[in-house]
Amino acid sequence: MLRIFISVTALAVMLFFAGSAVAAEDTLKIVYNSATMEVYYSTEQYYTGTDLLGVSVADETGLDTTDDSDPTHGKLYTDGHWNTGPRAGNDPVELPRSTDDFPVYWGIDFGQEYELTDLWVWNCNMYNTHSLRGLKYVYIDYGVDDGEGGIDWTALGGGDGEYLFAQATESDSYTHNTTIDFGNVDARYVMISVRPYDHATKPGTYGESIYGLSELRFHTVPEPGTMVLAGFGVLLLLVTRRKR
Repeated sequence: MLRIFISVTALAVMLFFAGSAVAAEDTLKIVYNSATMEVYYSTEQYYTGTDLLGVSVADETGLDTTDDSDPTHGKLYTDGHWNTGPRAGNDPVELPRSTDDFPVYWGIDFGQEYELTDLWVWNCNMYNTHSLRGLKYVYIDYGVDDGEGGIDWTALGGGDGEYLFAQATESDSYTHNTTIDFGNVDARYVMISVRPYDHATKPGTYGESIYGLSELRFHTVPEPGTMVLAGFGVLLLLVTRRKR
């Protein structure tokens, strides 16, 4: 009995410190899964057989994840960038903002709610000055199901949801240079809306009439249930071995 008590106590201490570590610094990236998630966007463009697709923003196409703590994105005209104009594309159930004022958008349905911590942004990194296609002033909304077949949208940050994406560097090893704090909100949907590229005060791009992004990575808090189940598994193993 003493051995079990000591083991359980040690396990409790381990879980406490593990939980503290997770709460303090650990997050998980949300990996795009086409079977459970869906991406929504203004229409995409194509160049010489290269698909500059909206989905490539979320599926890590074009990222070098050798060092996944700070992955890099290339600048070539290859799959892995999304380019678009202000035209209807793949519409979700509803948009949080009017396309008259925000003609370009990119959004995702994660398929379930996540506690979002932050978003890493790789802006449009295409060479030959096409970083000017990068999104500049953006408006971010997050949403949950409203229970009636629609989406209950909220502007991120408690204000109008306005953020500024930094321009890409047009480097072969471009690391993300914008981080958006989500503040641990619960969300199933996220939508990024953009004003016209030539808007007088809040232009949608850094100068081009085509809009673009290279990659977005969302992070979430690890589910505490995973750690608890692992702890119970260890405890059960200890008790079983003791009975033998």
